[in-house]
Amino acid sequence: KSMGLDIRWVDRAPQDVIDELGVNAKQLITSFMEPPGTIYLNKRMRDYPTRLKYDLSVYIGHRVLHSSDAMNNVLSIGHQNNWEQMDSPVSNSELNSQDILQAWRDFESSFFAGALLCPKVPFRQLLDRSGYEIDVHKKAGVSPSVAMRRMTVVSPYPHWHYFDAYGPG
Repeated sequence: KSMGLDIRWVDRAPQDVIDELGVNAKQLITSFMEPPGTIYLNKRMRDYPTRLKYDLSVYIGHRVLHSSDAMNNVLSIGHQNNWEQMDSPVSNSELNSQDILQAWRDFESSFFAGALLCPKVPFRQLLDRSGYEIDVHKKAGVSPSVAMRRMTVVSPYPHWHYFDAYGPG
């Protein structure tokens, strides 16, 4: 609220979607933001505090980094094919410039969220105590994905990469 954001709860059920292979999947909109600063959180996220914290942190990142420029954001889990839902063709330059800008802002906001949830020094100390185990995410109260992305940033090893956290296969 101190950032000028209004939070409201909505009730949205998962939707059936068909992926590019014809497989039936589910998609759940976890949250979305509308100008000038209203965040709508899905009531189903009350049972998933880790995801709820992440979504809120992403929106705080958008607010801090991009002001009100990137306020029409939707976060979801599950399968999503935005490119198949386009009604009219868009020119490459128009598509690329807007999509690239939005993707970059989403990346920055996600990175900001990880830094907010796992500050560098305390998280690195936690990793040192935990031996860089992936299960450290439970102690930090974040998802495994957030923990692995932050590991690559806070680690003293200069050649670390996100995919190094995954085993072969």
